[in-house]
Amino acid sequence: MKNKEKRSTERDKKNVLCNFVYDKFATMTPIYENLLKQIQTGDLEEAQKIISQLLIKQPDDAWLIYLQGNAYRKSGNYVEAYNCYLKASELSVDTPAAEAAFILNEIYNFRNKDLYNQ
Repeated sequence: MKNKEKRSTERDKKNVLCNFVYDKFATMTPIYENLLKQIQTGDLEEAQKIISQLLIKQPDDAWLIYLQGNAYRKSGNYVEAYNCYLKASELSVDTPAAEAAFILNEIYNFRNKDLYNQ
């Protein structure tokens, strides 16, 4: 597969993830909505700061952990993002975390097929 086709396939997977996430967030509380907006606009440092403070009080909040994963993913830290998605999906099936973990894993496998062979 050519590089252009690989990038297109990866972009399609990311778009599927984004559409899935936006549908799930339609019923979110304002604090989650604000954090999502911060993450989307690239205010990752402030979003991570708020999420960390909230997680001290609510360490098992699957939505916060999921949002933390989004912030990690947006900053390029895919390993931490994946870990957050897995943890959030274990805590609650109401978050899109399981789907996000699956898609991120698919993208990662697509890019690094030899990683699992080491």
